[in-house]
Amino acid sequence: MGNTDSKITNVYRDYLFQLSQNDDTSNNEFYTDFLNVTANLQLHTFNTVITNSVLRKIICLNPQNYVNLLDFTISNFIDLFTNFQQTQSTKRQVNFFFKQVITSIRIITKLTPILYEHIQEGHTIL
Repeated sequence: MGNTDSKITNVYRDYLFQLSQNDDTSNNEFYTDFLNVTANLQLHTFNTVITNSVLRKIICLNPQNYVNLLDFTISNFIDLFTNFQQTQSTKRQVNFFFKQVITSIRIITKLTPILYEHIQEGHTIL
């Protein structure tokens, strides 16, 4: 199991690296994959890999990707509730729904304070 956790952590680090680069991460597939990998990280691993210093580097190097990730995550969060309310769900679907909601909340609560800090320091985002 530890080997699997290590592979997931390495994949996640690759996603974080891509966010900091000028790579084309403007497609929704990148962000969907990012959310899916995050959903498979344990909370401790998530907090270890995505530190505030890593987020500060990403927002300084590529603020557009940072904002795009936050925007996509918030939109996904809203869509989850909209779609969930419109369907009859099995227990498995409810569990998946809550896992996705928790993942979105984790990302939003990690990214938002760094964004506000960045703006407060006088940096522009777009």
